[in-house]
Amino acid sequence: MNLARSTRGFIAASTAIVIIVSGLALAAPAAASTSAAAAQDMRAAPPASEFDPGYIISDALFFNGTAMNEADVQYFLNSQVSSCVSGYTCLKDYRGNTGNQPVTPMCNGYAGANDESAARIIVKVAQSCGISPKVLLVLMQKEQSLVTSRAPSQYQYSAATGFGCPDDSPCDSSKAGLFNQLFNAAYYFKRYTGPAGTGPGTDYTTNWPARYPVGQTSAILYNPDSSCGTKNVYIRNQATHALYIYTPYTPNQAAMNNLYGLGDSCSAYGNRNFWRIYYDWFGNPSGGDTAFVKALFADLLGRTPQPADVAVWNSALIAGRSKSSIATQFLYTREYLTIRIQASYQTFLGRAAEPSGLEYWISITGAGGVASIDDVDQFFLRSDEYYVNLGSRPDQFVENVFQYVLKRSASENDKLYWSQITEEYGRGAVVRFVYASTESSYLRANAMYQKLLGRDIEENGKLYWGPLISSLGDNVIRAAIVNAPEYSLRARTRFPGDD
Repeated sequence: MNLARSTRGFIAASTAIVIIVSGLALAAPAAASTSAAAAQDMRAAPPASEFDPGYIISDALFFNGTAMNEADVQYFLNSQVSSCVSGYTCLKDYRGNTGNQPVTPMCNGYAGANDESAARIIVKVAQSCGISPKVLLVLMQKEQSLVTSRAPSQYQYSAATGFGCPDDSPCDSSKAGLFNQLFNAAYYFKRYTGPAGTGPGTDYTTNWPARYPVGQTSAILYNPDSSCGTKNVYIRNQATHALYIYTPYTPNQAAMNNLYGLGDSCSAYGNRNFWRIYYDWFGNPSGGDTAFVKALFADLLGRTPQPADVAVWNSALIAGRSKSSIATQFLYTREYLTIRIQASYQTFLGRAAEPSGLEYWISITGAGGVASIDDVDQFFLRSDEYYVNLGSRPDQFVENVFQYVLKRSASENDKLYWSQITEEYGRGAVVRFVYASTESSYLRANAMYQKLLGRDIEENGKLYWGPLISSLGDNVIRAAIVNAPEYSLRARTRFPGDD
């Protein structure tokens, strides 16, 4: 039997029928017992030996203004703080008014608005000035611990990025406030690189590129106390040059020997903490992350990659490819699609896919196809061959749909109700509506957490991802979870010794 033959009708019918379902309670699963914060506490520390004072972070990562969208940033902020102390506003909940900014050689302006969330401000600033949202998040954390604070003070917001706050005098009040801090930090990170339209003969004459110049060795202080001495550092790229202008100290060995604590009286921690926090949250700041690549092969393709495979994908990360884009590419490879399609055949039909059926499903579930790989399970679940194998009994069909999709038995009322729906509207209607239920969305999100993060989903994650699975599709959520810092942190524990 050629199961592919009626697929187009199945896909079209998925939006052609509306059933108002009453009297059916699809309950949400119990809240997970393990939190994201607890999982991050089990992280593997970054290898201090990898810190290069002349190459703190790659240009590709630092100047990627589209590395995260607003939803990515909001989810990240939510994941860092489960709840705020009463009477305080955490960064994840912050909302404020922003002002207009003109177009300059550094930034493409900013359209101010009322009541903007922190996530929206971060993303708009990042996209305007071409500075990664990840960099701005790390900057706020290393300056004020603002991202993870459950009870942030007014000062933490006023000096969020440390801009206009010199070591030897009070902060500049004209630069105070979250928006001003973010915009000025991003603006000057770009200004320090000497973009086109700056320099002699322009309105921007300060020669910032001459300070800690790229391609040259500079003597960089260990500490504001000049008696602590300097370190000769060869500055390899623009991002590192910009970071040293912003925070003009390099960590000494005592600071590097205790990455999460204090060194000695001559230690300074700004650039060390930037590197460490970025590594903890987003992976190796140099761009490479072989542990991530190996985890992706294991989780999505079920195999160990060849060294050449690791090298190719790690080079893509170093060149600035986002982890979510690489995960998305994996999810549309012939290898991944074949694994999923063959699994669907075995699960529902108890046999391998015939060559023509396999090729058909690959053709319509690949990038740009008319179906997603998750549609395959739904199609087989309502197929004639599967129904005949069940004995063509509506009640048994309903039971199997509940067992597969909801991981539980259907009640007698469920069977009576959905058997009637089966007879009146067809098996496809039952499959579609059970799949689209809130209970199904939560369970699918939890299954992704178990597979990709090795734990159950927490309540915040369930409430966040559940609705998005229905609106965006399973593959979009898989790629987003892989892009989360927790995935990379876990990869380092699974594949120790890798970057």
